[in-house]
Amino acid sequence: MLAAVAALIGSFIAAAFANPFNATLFRVGMLTYAGYLAVFPGFLGLTSSNGQIAETTLSFEAQQKRFREALYPEKVSEIVGDRVKNARKRYERWRHWVALAYVVVAVLVVVGAFWLPNQVSAPASKGAEPTDFTSVSLKAEAGHHGSCSLAVQVASTEEARPYVDSLIG
Repeated sequence: MLAAVAALIGSFIAAAFANPFNATLFRVGMLTYAGYLAVFPGFLGLTSSNGQIAETTLSFEAQQKRFREALYPEKVSEIVGDRVKNARKRYERWRHWVALAYVVVAVLVVVGAFWLPNQVSAPASKGAEPTDFTSVSLKAEAGHHGSCSLAVQVASTEEARPYVDSLIG
């Protein structure tokens, strides 16, 4: 999910260096990230995870069969109990939550790709002076119980020049 924030800010910075704001560049960056997210961690990652659980299950069943040959089958059943069934339920529950999280982030990225450029262009369309966006600063703070806040500040060329010069150095 941190990569989503990085893609958003990276695309915004790249688009902001154009005058006026390059909404197409921003959209391409964000839509590319949404596609990457859906294909690699989403589809391929979850498919790989399903393969791993299938292999682990087969391996456990083979070990269980060998133990049944060495011990009484009832003793093996007693030792194993509901562990495998419970582990499988936990895995399935988490897999569904992870898949849902990928879908939600991908949808938010696509929506943001089309909504955010309109917000950046909004002041100029309402009669205000257009701003030459060249700097974006990000402030993230971790809160209690895993919460966090994120603030993005966009500065004009005149405000950003000292910072840009110090970075380029």
